[in-house]
Amino acid sequence: MRRLITILICCAAAAPPAFCAVRKVPQQYPTINAAVTAANNGDVIKIAKGRYQEAVATTKRLTFEGVNGTIWDGFYSASHHDQLDATANNVTVKGIEFQNGLAPIAITGNNALVTDCVFNGSGYGVNVEGAGAEVSHNLFKGLYYDVDTIVILGADAVVDRNEVIDGYSAWISVDAGNGGTATVTNNVMNTNQYYAHIAVSNAAAPLIKKNKVLNTYASDSVIDVTNCDDAEVSGNTLCNINYDVYEGIYVQGERALVTKNTIENLHCYADEITCIWVEGDDARVTRNKVLGCGAGEDYDTYGIYVDGSEALVEKNLVEDLGGGGNNTYGIEVDGADMRVAKNTVRNINDEYGLGIYLYGDRARVEKNKVSNVMYWPLLEVDGNDFRIEDNVLKDGAYNSGGLDVEGVATSPGAAVIRSNTVNNIAGYGMYLGVDGVNIQGNSVKHTADEGIYLYGANNVLKDNKVSNTLDDSYYVDGTGNSFSKCTAQDASRDGFDIIGDLNSLDKCKVTNCAAEGLDNGDGTNTTATDCVLKGSRIDYAGDGGMASDTGTTYQTGGAGVAPEID
Repeated sequence: MRRLITILICCAAAAPPAFCAVRKVPQQYPTINAAVTAANNGDVIKIAKGRYQEAVATTKRLTFEGVNGTIWDGFYSASHHDQLDATANNVTVKGIEFQNGLAPIAITGNNALVTDCVFNGSGYGVNVEGAGAEVSHNLFKGLYYDVDTIVILGADAVVDRNEVIDGYSAWISVDAGNGGTATVTNNVMNTNQYYAHIAVSNAAAPLIKKNKVLNTYASDSVIDVTNCDDAEVSGNTLCNINYDVYEGIYVQGERALVTKNTIENLHCYADEITCIWVEGDDARVTRNKVLGCGAGEDYDTYGIYVDGSEALVEKNLVEDLGGGGNNTYGIEVDGADMRVAKNTVRNINDEYGLGIYLYGDRARVEKNKVSNVMYWPLLEVDGNDFRIEDNVLKDGAYNSGGLDVEGVATSPGAAVIRSNTVNNIAGYGMYLGVDGVNIQGNSVKHTADEGIYLYGANNVLKDNKVSNTLDDSYYVDGTGNSFSKCTAQDASRDGFDIIGDLNSLDKCKVTNCAAEGLDNGDGTNTTATDCVLKGSRIDYAGDGGMASDTGTTYQTGGAGVAPEID
């Protein structure tokens, strides 16, 4: 009954003639060509089980339909040949196995459908030029040329549930031509030798979803989405891909959504690699996993890189990057008004590693976890009017830093560094080249250099805790900074080392530092009000630069007896 309905619909669409026919090969016509010659627009060429060695070119609107065992063989006369070249709208090819041809299917026309076919040992696959094409539920295996598995030039294409295996190339390319959208979903590319590639260009709101590219070589981008606004790239898996992989996923366009993708074991031998690269404003890059990727020797590795304003980068996992011997960045975002939150970045293993690097004004950096980074900061923010809150930074190796910030508050309260935790860093805990910033409730402990190195003016620091540093707890180089209820404990050098004019301490507490509790040797007009300094080798080294120490208490054992006053 379904078949009868299909034929009736086909007949209704064909005019003239007023009806369509089913033309059977070989029962009625000995060859496919003979059936095509006899056919009218809208007819169905029904091809029975068997092997057919011929090339067909037609300008008629036809359906080519095979059964299990229908083989259209493109190898004859000692060479590979094209098999079907159709120039018409509404051409359908269904249920046929194409073997050994040069270019099995080429269709020029709108609303082409290629479905439930097998392409075995062919040079290329399917090439369509026209709008509304669908290529779905096909198997491509053993293709021997390096491009053109599925190539579509036209708007509103659908490429769904195709499998490309065991060939030289696996290449899906859709160019919407600025005339519509594109959908590339649920395709699998596995164990191909070279050029594993999904490319979508010039489409509005394309969907690239749940594709798998596995166990192959690749060149350039594995998934490449270019000149496409409102693209969604989601749920894709890229795994075990080597050679010249410059990008795992590349998206260029406004308002991109890149989410829930898994990228694992991508490597570029002779250049840098970026696992996810989004170029455009208002991008959302969320819930992706980037694992075990790296560049070749002396090249850079990037986990996630976003270039554009108002980006949201959230809940991504970036782990085990690097190995090329140069620079590795877990997450980098360049652009104003970004929000980078709840990401986990760990094991950045190159000679120079940086966990999260953010460049742009008004960044919101919240609840990220960064650990096990080599040499450079775990988190670096360069820009004005930032909010850096509730981040956890730990286990920085080989001269690394915890938090590195450069920027100013352009108005009171516009920049905040609050409630961050920094622990076990083989360099400084926080390096803050900032002016006018509220720095509150941060915890820094177990650092090989200064706990908090403050280089700037008119900052307000409150309720910060620094302990167990191999250098100063606080090193202050600047003017007009105020410290309230901050603590320094168990520093291998000074609790507070003050350089600059008009700095103030209020209700601060310093205990058990190996050098001075308060070293004001290069400070001028410093005030220490109601502070407690005790248990350090020298609790209080004012050196004449103190303006006031009202209410400050300290212990002394006398000259030369720890603790003492200088």
